[in-house]
Amino acid sequence: MSKINITKTSFTSGEIDPALYGRIDLRAYDDGAAKLANVLVQRTGGITRRPGTAVVADVPSGARLFSYDHREAHDLLVFGDHAVHVLSNNTVRQTISDAPWSVNDVNQIDITLVNEHILVCHPDYRPRLLKRENNLLWSQQAVDFAPARPDDDDDDRTLQPFVRYAPAHIALQPYRMPDIQAQSDPTAARGVFVRLVSSEPIFTDQYLYTTIRIKGRQLYVTQLETVLGGGANLIAQALEPLVDEDATVFWDEQAFSSMHGFPIAAAIHQNRLVFGGTRSVPDYLWFSKSGRPFDFDLADGEDDAAIAFRIGAERRHAIRQMFSGRVLQVFTTAGEWTIGGFPLTPRNARVELQTRVGSLADRQVAPVDVDGATLFVGATGRDLREFLFTETEQAYQAADIAILSRHLMRDPVDMAFDQARRVFWIVRGDGRACAVTIDRNSNIVAWTLQETRGSVRAVTIHNGALHLLVQRATGLAVERFDDGLLVDAHRRRSAAAPKTEWEGLDAFVGERWLVTADGVALGEFEIEQPTLSLPVAASELELGLAFTSEVEGLPVVSGSGRGVATDAPYRPVRIGLRLGPTDTLLLDTGDGARPVAFGRTAGMNDVFDVSVRARGWRRGTAEPPWRLGQAAPGPFKLLSVTVEAKVNG
Repeated sequence: MSKINITKTSFTSGEIDPALYGRIDLRAYDDGAAKLANVLVQRTGGITRRPGTAVVADVPSGARLFSYDHREAHDLLVFGDHAVHVLSNNTVRQTISDAPWSVNDVNQIDITLVNEHILVCHPDYRPRLLKRENNLLWSQQAVDFAPARPDDDDDDRTLQPFVRYAPAHIALQPYRMPDIQAQSDPTAARGVFVRLVSSEPIFTDQYLYTTIRIKGRQLYVTQLETVLGGGANLIAQALEPLVDEDATVFWDEQAFSSMHGFPIAAAIHQNRLVFGGTRSVPDYLWFSKSGRPFDFDLADGEDDAAIAFRIGAERRHAIRQMFSGRVLQVFTTAGEWTIGGFPLTPRNARVELQTRVGSLADRQVAPVDVDGATLFVGATGRDLREFLFTETEQAYQAADIAILSRHLMRDPVDMAFDQARRVFWIVRGDGRACAVTIDRNSNIVAWTLQETRGSVRAVTIHNGALHLLVQRATGLAVERFDDGLLVDAHRRRSAAAPKTEWEGLDAFVGERWLVTADGVALGEFEIEQPTLSLPVAASELELGLAFTSEVEGLPVVSGSGRGVATDAPYRPVRIGLRLGPTDTLLLDTGDGARPVAFGRTAGMNDVFDVSVRARGWRRGTAEPPWRLGQAAPGPFKLLSVTVEAKVNG
């Protein structure tokens, strides 16, 4: 029987996927753990309890957060059920109603800033523009494209994008209608009505109130005319004189409509507004005129003119998201593209397929920039990719940074990067979240699992702080991470005079809440009725939900990688902990979780060591050598762990 000492000085590999337990040669076993819950990995290697959350405001509905930070405005927008709730100074200041999308549609919206306004795209609805007015209130309207001649009120042409949706061989013939108007020559003046007849039946009532172009001249469809024997013709008003009255295959129609869908994604790149994809042409890109975000006039191909093209490949590439970096990055269901050119013009646009990973097709999870790398979710939903230009390859690569912790990367619905803490947050469909400590300079990617008594729906960074949208028993609320809190869903109530009976707690009934009165912790209470009776009178009441931090060590043998047989029996003799500020810590060394006796004043600010005897034989992965937990609110910081064990074999 031999004796070994293993000291784990770093947790910068995070929680390790059990599927990798056979790879005892990986460095990740020296720097990883079997479980990390409700803790954050520090870039220096240690572990600390995550901050608690404070309730910012209750909201009626929501599934997406967006931070608007422009000049003096610092508003947080909650996209909900046919509405957008605007939060300012910790209160819902305004609700923008009559939004077209339901709460179930919100996972498909794409949001981008256009000048000082917010552009919202959804493939089933006309894009909306949210504007913050001078009175600090928001308004919303459907997007209008730039007029062809702003100085002419009688000119109804707009500089919207157009696409040929119909098969290329189908021709269109305009016919005069002298029976309904005296001046019936459509080539002589605008405003003349014509009958449009297609060479094959293609027109339906969905063409009503849309714009068609014949040889570049716009016509507005006002009526559908049924044809004997099937099919239909269109009655349209020429918004400008036609070139001629000949049948032609040179015609197209407005790019965005109920029939063909609306933009799936949008971005601002080199001062151009870019729309990406519709239901009918999911691989199409439209770039506005430079400096004019709603002008899509292709003109004569001048350098500042609009640009439009399809990204063609051997597979169907449906655009999902776009990100503006050194080039425009376009993420599709089948691969990742770059649109290069500086400045980007119709003549020098370089369209290149870089990698073939693909993105999620059933929801919008916006890419996030982390130190120049664009992090996006792969098509499987189980990988987090780092889209980055590499000097050695002179091309973009898309490495998977979830490979060590793939068991945590499940069903992602939202992401955000907390620059201050260097933590990347991923909200999952099951209401839990992953916190990934990232330091690209030190090659640190450390995954942990975050749980709370409720369901997290969305995440964003607002005013430098992490904000969450959380569904709890008390309802839906926006909450903010607060380093000074050790509980979740923290709420504070006050009274003019001290009292023992606190009424109006209807929403809190049925939950166990940690109660603090005038700064004194009273413990955890099961609130059974809307009135809470305190043992002492207080003028300030604080309520919060407890959460448990957990750390579990990897099996000594399979995790050591020091030549010991993977299934050799071993017996931990002693567990040594080096701790920072820590209070009320539980340690399981083989005989159940027990409070750690620090032998000194708990919560000291300096570093101190604790040594605890361990018991029980273990073999392989059947039982971890140690478990740490902290259920009661308090500080917790783990710097290193030493396992002294006896090994057979």
